[in-house]
Amino acid sequence: MINKKDSNRIRVLDFIRGTAVFFMVIYHTVFTLGEVFEAYPFTIILEYTRGRAPLAISFVFILVSAVSCTLSKNNLKRGAKIFAAALLITAVTTFLLPVFGLDGLSIKFGILHFLGAAIMLYPLIDKAVKRVPPAVGLPFLAFLYLFTFNISRGYLGFGKPVIFLQASFPGLSFLFPVGLVSPAFESADFYPLFPHMFLFAIGCYIGLYLKKHGFPDFAYKKIFPPFEFSGRHALPIYLIHQPVIFLFSYLILG
Repeated sequence: MINKKDSNRIRVLDFIRGTAVFFMVIYHTVFTLGEVFEAYPFTIILEYTRGRAPLAISFVFILVSAVSCTLSKNNLKRGAKIFAAALLITAVTTFLLPVFGLDGLSIKFGILHFLGAAIMLYPLIDKAVKRVPPAVGLPFLAFLYLFTFNISRGYLGFGKPVIFLQASFPGLSFLFPVGLVSPAFESADFYPLFPHMFLFAIGCYIGLYLKKHGFPDFAYKKIFPPFEFSGRHALPIYLIHQPVIFLFSYLILG
């Protein structure tokens, strides 16, 4: 292992998170230009990237966040901060955007909601993963993640429905954070606790392994400072990038 003289910060995590931030900004630029302003050729690009790009980007965010949880001593504070930012986004997208004629963009439980909740729940997840050997826990979590992947679509199964869920009960509409939604439910960005909590738990296994056995030497070295900076400041970038993208898009195309 490397002799960490000045800092023990694991730069590779910043770099990976920063890379995800970069592609997130690119995708949201394409989404804004293609979906909101219907600008060519972004409408076509969006058709090919919608679904795929957010899935890949969120996959990275979730795993890196889980690994970071195993190294942090203030997860409750970090999680609460992220969740508070998520509630701010909900307020803005639900009540402010419609004032400007931007309907259908309300975010009720997006990636920040999930990450904030998952990080605050980490102490419970940590106890669970420490009790189950990785050889058993990892394949079981992968099974659960894939089996529940379409829970918000109303069914469980590997691609094809195996179990249909009755999720249209008006009295259970408050269960959308866990993935049970009614047909009328809408959220421009939706990452419920399930199935994503299973992916987060997989990341916890990875983090605990690296914490025990140590990160490789290159993990502490500079890789690409701009991306590392973005990774260290992912939350404020997340909060400001969409308004900036919309403003510039409006000035150019509006």
